[in-house]
Amino acid sequence: MAVLMNKSQFRREAQPIKEELTKLDVTGIEIHESEIVAEVKLSLDRVLNLLDDLEDFHDDAMIALGLSDDHFEEPLSKHEVHVLASALFVATKHSRGLSYVDVLQLTRRYNGKAMNLTMVYRTIERLLDRGMLLTDERDEGQNNRARMYSITAHGRKSFRMAVLNAEALRGGLNSEAA
Repeated sequence: MAVLMNKSQFRREAQPIKEELTKLDVTGIEIHESEIVAEVKLSLDRVLNLLDDLEDFHDDAMIALGLSDDHFEEPLSKHEVHVLASALFVATKHSRGLSYVDVLQLTRRYNGKAMNLTMVYRTIERLLDRGMLLTDERDEGQNNRARMYSITAHGRKSFRMAVLNAEALRGGLNSEAA
Protein backbone atom coordinates (compact mmCIF):
# COMPACT_ATOMS: atom_id res chain seq x y z
CA MET A 1 0.00 0.00 0.00
CA ALA A 2 1.37 3.40 -1.00
CA VAL A 3 1.84 6.02 1.69
CA LEU A 4 0.87 9.57 0.75
CA MET A 5 2.93 12.39 2.13
CA ASN A 6 2.78 16.13 1.86
CA LYS A 7 5.44 18.30 0.28
CA SER A 8 7.42 19.00 3.46
CA GLN A 9 7.43 15.30 4.39
CA PHE A 10 8.65 14.44 0.89
CA ARG A 11 11.40 17.05 1.13
CA ARG A 12 12.53 15.66 4.50
CA GLU A 13 12.59 12.13 3.07
CA ALA A 14 14.28 13.15 -0.18
CA GLN A 15 16.98 15.44 1.27
CA PRO A 16 19.16 12.66 2.80
CA ILE A 17 18.94 10.71 -0.46
CA LYS A 18 19.98 13.77 -2.43
CA GLU A 19 22.90 14.37 -0.02
CA GLU A 20 24.03 10.75 -0.32
CA LEU A 21 23.93 10.95 -4.09
CA THR A 22 25.96 14.16 -4.01
CA LYS A 23 28.65 12.51 -1.84
CA LEU A 24 29.01 9.45 -4.05
CA ASP A 25 32.50 9.09 -5.47
CA VAL A 26 31.96 8.16 -9.08
CA THR A 27 35.64 8.23 -10.08
CA GLY A 28 36.72 4.92 -11.50
CA ILE A 29 33.15 3.87 -12.18
CA GLU A 30 32.14 3.28 -15.73
CA ILE A 31 30.66 6.29 -17.39
CA HIS A 32 27.15 4.89 -17.61
CA GLU A 33 26.89 4.47 -13.82
CA SER A 34 27.96 8.07 -13.16
CA GLU A 35 25.43 9.20 -15.74
CA ILE A 36 22.76 7.25 -13.88
CA VAL A 37 23.71 8.94 -10.59
CA ALA A 38 23.61 12.35 -12.29
CA GLU A 39 20.21 11.54 -13.81
CA VAL A 40 18.84 10.47 -10.43
CA LYS A 41 20.07 13.73 -8.88
CA LEU A 42 18.52 15.70 -11.72
CA SER A 43 15.25 13.77 -11.45
CA LEU A 44 15.04 14.41 -7.73
CA ASP A 45 15.61 18.14 -8.30
CA ARG A 46 12.90 18.14 -10.97
CA VAL A 47 10.43 16.44 -8.62
CA LEU A 48 11.16 18.97 -5.88
CA ASN A 49 10.73 21.86 -8.34
CA LEU A 50 7.52 20.30 -9.64
CA LEU A 51 6.17 20.21 -6.09
CA ASP A 52 6.92 23.94 -5.76
CA ASP A 53 5.07 24.61 -9.03
CA LEU A 54 2.12 22.47 -7.95
CA GLU A 55 1.81 24.34 -4.67
CA ASP A 56 1.60 27.65 -6.55
CA PHE A 57 -0.96 26.18 -8.98
CA HIS A 58 -2.91 24.70 -6.07
CA ASP A 59 -3.02 28.10 -4.34
CA ASP A 60 -4.27 29.77 -7.55
CA ALA A 61 -6.99 27.15 -8.00
CA MET A 62 -8.06 27.38 -4.36
CA ILE A 63 -8.24 31.19 -4.59
CA ALA A 64 -10.46 30.97 -7.67
CA LEU A 65 -12.75 28.43 -5.99
CA GLY A 66 -12.81 30.39 -2.74
CA LEU A 67 -13.97 33.54 -4.51
CA SER A 68 -16.61 31.79 -6.60
CA ASP A 69 -20.14 31.44 -5.23
CA ASP A 70 -20.80 28.59 -7.68
CA HIS A 71 -18.26 26.31 -6.00
CA PHE A 72 -18.74 27.31 -2.40
CA GLU A 73 -20.76 25.15 -0.03
CA GLU A 74 -21.57 26.39 3.45
CA PRO A 75 -19.44 24.59 6.06
CA LEU A 76 -21.05 22.34 8.62
CA SER A 77 -22.37 23.98 11.75
CA LYS A 78 -21.33 22.77 15.19
CA HIS A 79 -24.74 21.09 15.55
CA GLU A 80 -24.41 19.33 12.19
CA VAL A 81 -21.00 18.03 13.23
CA HIS A 82 -22.48 16.75 16.52
CA VAL A 83 -25.33 14.94 14.75
CA LEU A 84 -22.97 13.40 12.16
CA ALA A 85 -20.61 12.33 14.94
CA SER A 86 -23.56 10.72 16.73
CA ALA A 87 -24.65 8.94 13.53
CA LEU A 88 -21.13 7.64 12.95
CA PHE A 89 -20.82 6.56 16.59
CA VAL A 90 -24.08 4.60 16.51
CA ALA A 91 -23.28 3.05 13.13
CA THR A 92 -19.80 1.88 14.16
CA LYS A 93 -20.50 0.90 17.78
CA HIS A 94 -24.02 -0.48 17.49
CA SER A 95 -24.46 -1.25 13.75
CA ARG A 96 -27.81 0.51 13.55
CA GLY A 97 -29.38 3.79 12.53
CA LEU A 98 -29.42 6.98 14.56
CA SER A 99 -32.44 8.13 16.56
CA TYR A 100 -33.23 11.50 18.13
CA VAL A 101 -32.65 9.94 21.54
CA ASP A 102 -29.15 8.86 20.48
CA VAL A 103 -28.22 12.45 19.64
CA LEU A 104 -29.53 13.69 22.98
CA GLN A 105 -27.70 10.99 24.94
CA LEU A 106 -24.40 11.32 23.08
CA THR A 107 -24.30 15.12 23.20
CA ARG A 108 -25.05 14.98 26.93
CA ARG A 109 -22.35 12.34 27.41
CA TYR A 110 -19.62 14.19 25.50
CA ASN A 111 -20.59 17.84 26.09
CA GLY A 112 -22.14 17.66 29.53
CA LYS A 113 -25.37 19.08 28.12
CA ALA A 114 -27.80 17.56 25.63
CA MET A 115 -28.65 19.36 22.41
CA ASN A 116 -32.04 21.08 22.38
CA LEU A 117 -34.62 18.68 20.85
CA THR A 118 -35.88 21.29 18.39
CA MET A 119 -32.29 21.87 17.25
CA VAL A 120 -31.85 18.11 16.78
CA TYR A 121 -34.95 17.96 14.52
CA ARG A 122 -33.87 20.98 12.47
CA THR A 123 -30.29 19.78 12.16
CA ILE A 124 -31.33 16.32 11.00
CA GLU A 125 -33.63 17.89 8.40
CA ARG A 126 -30.75 20.05 7.08
CA LEU A 127 -28.45 17.02 6.90
CA LEU A 128 -31.13 15.07 5.03
CA ASP A 129 -31.48 17.97 2.56
CA ARG A 130 -27.71 18.08 2.09
CA GLY A 131 -27.53 14.33 1.42
CA MET A 132 -25.47 13.55 4.51
CA LEU A 133 -28.12 11.44 6.24
CA LEU A 134 -30.73 9.01 4.92
CA THR A 135 -34.05 8.16 6.53
CA ASP A 136 -34.47 4.54 7.52
CA GLU A 137 -37.94 3.82 8.89
CA ARG A 138 -38.38 0.46 10.52
CA ASP A 139 -41.30 -1.25 12.13
CA GLU A 140 -41.11 -1.31 15.93
CA GLY A 141 -44.22 -3.38 16.49
CA GLN A 142 -47.93 -2.72 16.42
CA ASN A 143 -48.41 0.59 14.54
CA ASN A 144 -45.19 1.87 16.08
CA ARG A 145 -42.67 3.15 13.57
CA ALA A 146 -39.30 4.46 14.63
CA ARG A 147 -37.59 6.89 12.32
CA MET A 148 -33.89 6.12 12.16
CA TYR A 149 -31.17 7.85 10.18
CA SER A 150 -27.97 6.53 8.66
CA ILE A 151 -24.93 8.52 7.66
CA THR A 152 -24.08 8.53 3.94
CA ALA A 153 -20.60 8.31 2.42
CA HIS A 154 -20.92 12.03 1.65
CA GLY A 155 -21.87 12.69 5.29
CA ARG A 156 -18.93 10.69 6.57
CA LYS A 157 -16.48 12.50 4.28
CA SER A 158 -17.97 15.91 5.16
CA PHE A 159 -17.78 15.10 8.86
CA ARG A 160 -14.11 14.14 8.60
CA MET A 161 -13.30 17.28 6.62
CA ALA A 162 -15.14 19.45 9.19
CA VAL A 163 -13.16 17.91 12.04
CA LEU A 164 -9.87 18.35 10.15
CA ASN A 165 -10.84 21.93 9.32
CA ALA A 166 -11.59 22.65 12.99
CA GLU A 167 -8.19 21.21 13.96
CA ALA A 168 -6.44 23.31 11.29
CA LEU A 169 -8.21 26.45 12.48
CA ARG A 170 -7.37 25.69 16.11
CA GLY A 171 -3.72 25.12 15.17
CA GLY A 172 -3.57 28.44 13.37
CA LEU A 173 -3.66 30.41 16.59
CA ASN A 174 0.12 30.06 17.03
CA SER A 175 1.25 30.05 13.41
CA GLU A 176 3.41 32.38 11.39
CA ALA A 177 2.69 34.22 8.15
CA ALA A 178 2.74 32.07 5.02
